[in-house]
Amino acid sequence: MHVCQSAAPNDHIFYRPFQESGPFFPLFQRIDAHYRFIGNVGSTCYLETDRHAPRGCILAIDLVSPECKRWRLILPEQEDSIAFST
Repeated sequence: MHVCQSAAPNDHIFYRPFQESGPFFPLFQRIDAHYRFIGNVGSTCYLETDRHAPRGCILAIDLVSPECKRWRLILPEQEDSIAFST
């Protein structure tokens, strides 16, 4: 679930296991950047973000262990901005 406020520059992303009907869990404890969910493969989700990358980058986050120190940089920031990702 992606939550944002119209005037806020940053986003909240919540998740829960697909087959469960329990509560959603925040993916981030501190909202420090814009994040956009691209998709997932199993428990790994892929996000476009401007966190430490003003022109954008792509991260992979395993929801089994979503701690920031375990995030993987899939596409680092480039000379040009990311215009679109799917």
